[in-house]
Amino acid sequence: MSGYETVYANNNVMDDFSDILNKFYNSVKDKFTKNEEISFDEIIIKYSEDNEFLKDLDFIKSSLNEISEMMEQINFENDEYYNFASIKRMIIYIVDNPEKYFFQSHFIVLLLKNFNDLIVKERQLDDYQEEYEKFDKFLYEQEDYFYTEIFDGDSKYDDAIDKVTNILG
Repeated sequence: MSGYETVYANNNVMDDFSDILNKFYNSVKDKFTKNEEISFDEIIIKYSEDNEFLKDLDFIKSSLNEISEMMEQINFENDEYYNFASIKRMIIYIVDNPEKYFFQSHFIVLLLKNFNDLIVKERQLDDYQEEYEKFDKFLYEQEDYFYTEIFDGDSKYDDAIDKVTNILG
């Protein structure tokens, strides 16, 4: 494959990736940014056996996997793929627990919005490296929040989490 064809193929994958990421982000945002006045108990009753809701959770997981697979084909300049892997782990952890999901859907939207903005919008800017560094710092802060406020670690994993946090930090 010539250099032009490689760049062209990489741009097509990036376009497909951007489209999927945008659709996924918008679907999650639209579901959880409505101003409905509903109590947590009502939400649990409403969604406890709602097949559509369960399909939505499966959609989130499958979309994350699809985006991750596409990202493997893109040559990023920084650690965007690893950043997304971290985001994916946090979101899947939350989605796997409906109670956490109801309480933390805003956190999911926050992660996706910032990653979406970085990849889809900011990549076009001349100062992308600076924007990436801001995003990287933002993600580090969100990971800290996730592991201290959302994640319910079993004490048998505390040492491993400390080691991973120290390696990442």
